[in-house]
Amino acid sequence: MKKLNKNLPYQLNGNFRRNLVENFDSLDKGYAELIDMMKKHQYEDKATHTTNQIKHENVNLNDSINQIKKQIMNAVIGENVDSNIEVKDSKIGMDGKEYKTLQERLSKEFGMINEKSQTSLDTSTQLKESFESSAFYNEVTYKRGRKFDTDYSIVYIPHKDKNGDVIKLKRGTKTDDFKNIDLTTAREYSNYKNATYVANASIFSSTPDLLGRQIVDGKIVSNIEDVYTSERWTLTIAEDNKLDAYPPNVTSEELLKKGVKNALTAFGPIIQNGKNVYTKGEYAANSEIDNPRTVIGQFKNKDIIFFVCDGRTKGKDTYQKGMKLDEVVDTLFSEYGELEFAYNLDGGGSSSSVLRNRMLNTPKDNKNKEDRRVADFLYISKDIETKRDLDIQQAYQDIGELKKEINFLNGLITGLDTINYKWLFLSGFDNYTGLVVNDDNGQPRKKLYITPNNFGLYDYTTKRYDFLFRYDEGLYIDGRLMARNFTNPEPITNCDTVQRGGTYHVSRDAKGSPYPNRSSAILTHYNVTYRSFDESVSAFQTAVPFADSPNYKMKRRSFHKGVWSDWYDV
Repeated sequence: MKKLNKNLPYQLNGNFRRNLVENFDSLDKGYAELIDMMKKHQYEDKATHTTNQIKHENVNLNDSINQIKKQIMNAVIGENVDSNIEVKDSKIGMDGKEYKTLQERLSKEFGMINEKSQTSLDTSTQLKESFESSAFYNEVTYKRGRKFDTDYSIVYIPHKDKNGDVIKLKRGTKTDDFKNIDLTTAREYSNYKNATYVANASIFSSTPDLLGRQIVDGKIVSNIEDVYTSERWTLTIAEDNKLDAYPPNVTSEELLKKGVKNALTAFGPIIQNGKNVYTKGEYAANSEIDNPRTVIGQFKNKDIIFFVCDGRTKGKDTYQKGMKLDEVVDTLFSEYGELEFAYNLDGGGSSSSVLRNRMLNTPKDNKNKEDRRVADFLYISKDIETKRDLDIQQAYQDIGELKKEINFLNGLITGLDTINYKWLFLSGFDNYTGLVVNDDNGQPRKKLYITPNNFGLYDYTTKRYDFLFRYDEGLYIDGRLMARNFTNPEPITNCDTVQRGGTYHVSRDAKGSPYPNRSSAILTHYNVTYRSFDESVSAFQTAVPFADSPNYKMKRRSFHKGVWSDWYDV
């Protein structure tokens, strides 16, 4: 190809144009020559490249050919000489062992691979099931409501879980020894059992002992009868969770003969065969008193509910009346018209409902700040299968502990008037501090008012202070300044400058003394027209002498138009 002309003239003239055309012609010719060379190289040239210069799928062609040649050199005749030819290298297995034939090696290794694959499949299935499961029964749900000025919660426990297994209703104590009871709270028991749900169960004494008819795993663990249990029914729990109730005249021995394996005594049934069976005043006097309640119920399909309501809280915004038993029945039927059975467990301060370590109701001991320790519990729980289950349950326990602290704070708020041995701190004394008491409609009625120099009780109805103390003046009652009267009257040295009503000790040499240089006296001062003393006020003073003599009489004088009169005998 002809070299390009690079020495072009500066002027855009004919020479410049001619040189450009010649350069373009040369480029076009060179391009055509390159195309011809490429075609010749592609279709005609021989032995242009070596195998070292060629790669196939990132593998050097020379190395690949050498490997193939080596395998061909190792080719052996198989068992079937007519058709089987194997590469010798292929008979070396994954374990490094040389087999007689490739078929033998593959059969062995396919078996090993199949075994490992099945193990992996089983492991992945177990992991999948584990991830889909939980440390708790997630089938258990709950709802909240409010009726009869009382909050309540209802925990719903299906008879069977998602796998078709019965969610077993269990019973236990802190020590799992029903003959040696050690009291504990439902929240603590929930942590101990890693339980999905826990509720309080039986009535018990302060000894502590379980009262009434108590049967566990087919054995009588307590049979203590008293004036109360003679009116209480027995709750029985079958192996399939079927609930039933027997009247007080049925003894523990008779229950065992009926095949009962587990039974407890609390109060009695309030719903049987889908009907209200409660009679007012039945089971105990407090059945007709507003109280916190714990009730277990059941449907025909053996699903179970636990109903727990609050009570005994009088705060305006936290008011919890509590329920009578007939109100509990009304609430249950309003929630579940198809409820087949319900039994009233121990209630009052013992009422406890703990779901996944979280207490759903509010505690009642120590003025709503602490859970009550009780004797025994009804609960459901799952077996621990993995460390993850423990982690999940520990997390829920932490949530439960936080709820416990919130319950304590709630108790402080609802029972603020019962804080004992503690200081109540109010900030803002450098400017203004006050406590306001509202009426039942939320309107302010009284205010305790505090500043660095004033202290008083203000009435919003009369719009004045019931009392007010001013540091520089004194005490006002109903807007009137109180006199300065003390057990030992304060001394004065000038009777003419007394400005505030009260009783004073006057020395005999005081200015304006009623008995100058003869006797000290007790002087009583009154501002008649105004509380403040100035030239416009009318004032009055009386004096009683100290002298032990009949010659000294009580005296009086008055102040008018800015001048004190003389002292006159009374």
